[in-house]
Amino acid sequence: MEPQLQDARISFAEFSSLAHVRRHLHRLAFAIEFSQRIGRPVERQDFAKLTQRLVGVKLTPNVVDILFAVCADGEGKLDGHAFVKLMRARERMPGRKASHFAEQGELGPVSRLFVCFKDCILDPDERVDQPEDD
Repeated sequence: MEPQLQDARISFAEFSSLAHVRRHLHRLAFAIEFSQRIGRPVERQDFAKLTQRLVGVKLTPNVVDILFAVCADGEGKLDGHAFVKLMRARERMPGRKASHFAEQGELGPVSRLFVCFKDCILDPDERVDQPEDD
C-alpha cells in the first residue's frame, strides 16, 4: 500500500457518493467488463470518467486512490472482478435482522427500535398496524 494511503480517510459525502455508485453498479460493471474484454484496462482517470458519466457521481481523487489500492492488479490498473466483488459484498451489519433472529422469531435491535418508535411515539391514529382478527 502506498504510504500516503495508510492514514487516508473518507468523508461522509465521499462515502455517500460511493454508496450511490454501489446502487448503480450494474452500469459500471458492464462498462468495466467491456473495456477489459477489448484489451483496454481501466486506469484511474478512466474510472473517474466512467463513474461520472454512467452513474452521475464525481468521485474524489482520494476515493479513487483508495479503490485502486484495494482493487488494482499488479500493473496499477483496475481489476474489474475484484472491484465488482468488493462492491457487491455486504458486510453483516449490526441491527439487521440476521438469520439466527429469524429462526428464533426474534427481532433484531433496529427492528425493536422501530417497534418502540411505533408504539411509543406515533399518534395512535397514524399507526400502521396489521388488521386484527375479530
